[in-house]
Formats: sequence, C-alpha cells, structure tokens
Amino acid sequence: MPTAYTFHPACLIFPPLGKEELRELADDIKVRGLLHDIIVLKGQILDGRNRYLACKLAGVKPRFVEWQGKGSPVEWVISENLIRRHLTSSQRAVIANDMLPFLEQEAKERQRAGARLAKKGERIPASGKASEAAARLAHSNARYVEAVKTVSRNAPELVEKIREGKLSVPEAVTLAKLPRAKRQEVLTTLGGIAARSIIGDSDHRRENDRYYTPLHEIDALLDVERFPGETLDPCAGDGRIVKRMRRRGCKVVGTDIDKGEDFFAIRRTADNIVTNPPWGQKDEFILHAMQCARRKIALLLPLFALSGINRREKVYSNHSFPLKCLYVVSHRLQFDPAANGSTIVGGWFVWDKKYHGEPVVRWLP
Repeated sequence: MPTAYTFHPACLIFPPLGKEELRELADDIKVRGLLHDIIVLKGQILDGRNRYLACKLAGVKPRFVEWQGKGSPVEWVISENLIRRHLTSSQRAVIANDMLPFLEQEAKERQRAGARLAKKGERIPASGKASEAAARLAHSNARYVEAVKTVSRNAPELVEKIREGKLSVPEAVTLAKLPRAKRQEVLTTLGGIAARSIIGDSDHRRENDRYYTPLHEIDALLDVERFPGETLDPCAGDGRIVKRMRRRGCKVVGTDIDKGEDFFAIRRTADNIVTNPPWGQKDEFILHAMQCARRKIALLLPLFALSGINRREKVYSNHSFPLKCLYVVSHRLQFDPAANGSTIVGGWFVWDKKYHGEPVVRWLP
C-alpha cells in the first residue's frame, strides 16, 4: 500500500462534508473507530474521502482496501454515494454532468475493445446519449443535465452553488442569462430580497415545482369524471392522487422525476393521465401528454393557462384530442398553507379523445 494517497476523480464528484460535519465524523471515529474501510483503486481513494480526512483530523490510522468490483468503478461510486446522501434533483444533475467525461471515456475504451473483435468495416452500435445515461445513474433527468452543461459553459461559477444546494437548476439557468457582474451581485446576496426578485424566493419555490394537490380538489374531480382503464400520474409526488383514485377503484400508476422517471424523457403510455403538472412547463406537458394518453387527460392548471395565441393554436385547437371541460375550482387554490395565504385561481382541464363539440365550463364545489 502506498504511504500517501490522492483522490480518484470519481471520488471528487460528490460535495465534501462541511467543517462542522467533518468534525462530528472525526469525533465519532475517535470514539468508535473507523467503521467502514476506505476503498482505493490503483493508489487513489475511490470511496471514503470524508472518512480519510476525518481520520487525519482525529489522529486515527485509516484502513484501506483495494476495490474488487466488476464493471465501471465510476458507476459503483455513484451508486454507493447516492444511497448514503440526501440530494436534490438539481444536485444529482450536477453529479450526472460531472460523470459525463468518465462515461464518455469508458464508452471509447469499450468501443476500441469492441472494434478489435469486430469484423473489418463493421460499425459498433452506439449505447445512447451520454447525458441520458448519466441522468439515469444519478437518478436525475436528462433535461436538467443538459441545462447544467449549458450553465457550466456560460456561468461555471453557478455550478458549485447548485452542488452546494444553494441554487436549483432553473434558478441557475435564469442567472446564467445575466451579465457576469450582475450574477456576482446576486450571488453575494443569495437569500436576500434582491436575489429573490431575480430568481424567485427559494424558500417558497420548490424543486421541480413540487406543490401537492389539495385532497378535496382531487375528490371533486373524481365526483364528476370517470377514468376507465389504466391511469398514469407522472408527477405523483407524495402519491395523493394515486391513493385517492385507488380508493375509488381506479387502476393507477404513479411515477415522479424525483424517483428517476422523467415524463419527458420516457415515453410511457396509459389510457388516462391525471396529474398536477409543473406549471412552468404546462404547454410542453400538455402536448407530451397528448402523445401518451389513449383516452383522457386531466391536469390541474391555473386559469391563465387559457390565454395565448400560440397556446390556442397548439394546445386547444387539437381536434384529435379536444378539450372537453374546464372544471373551475370555486375557491382559490392554496398549495402551501405556510405561504401567508398565497392563493391562485385554477381548475381541472380535461381532454377527451371521444368528445365532440365545444368545451364547456363548470364549477366545482
């Protein structure tokens, strides 16, 4: 074993512990000893950077073992660390972006190895887009990974803020469009009024537009609409729509971007799609849902989703999947009771392939 170790690049993908957390780990190691070995690969620490630093801080001799795994050491490091850490989808997207050079290098090595075995002139099939593979491994989504790539080119200083959990990917995308001096001004006041006026209030704007549907609004929809066959909720969140529909005897499947399944990246079909989608992507969501649903679509949206010339032409003039009804919620929607009474006017927009005629408006109790 070498007397000094460097860190394997894959080991540096994940954010290190803060000073206080590292001190706590060092104190624990001092009392209980090092509970898990530090994994090395060819003289470099592959997994256990924080344990190694904590041992040095505690004055405890670390234990090293050589990695004995098969396949990709990068994928192994990602898998091990994702299990142990609580990271947002934005942080996982940064990790996926960091993985890209390693995955691309490994792909080239596999291709070279395959080319030596292949017949002369035979092409080696591609294994798919690297960003999509990285997103799957990091349990993020390809759109976020592509966005991080763009941010890293245009405003690399923002990537570390995402990694640290101080910015989400959408916030970083917004900041990256500003002049460098303005970005620096915002970064120095993160959390303050000036920053919130540009990127929004991070205390109240949630990752991936994660706003849970009030239970009575779900029940109100199910009182007036039936959803025969299989229903998909692609933004299931805590599963409340799925649970409420199952109580009514519906066959429902719930997926979510936070669980590694991006509705836009995976073409999953169902008889019906019922969900409260991210309002920041409502047009794209409606159009994609029309490609995936065989019978009905029911989306909880703000009433201003009705306006817009382009929206009328793209979304509401689709005769193969017509808008059947807008069920207006009689009282204003409140997704976050802690947000000082912040409410919005909304309703359930229901499309039905078998419907003929003009859309109607009804009010829910």
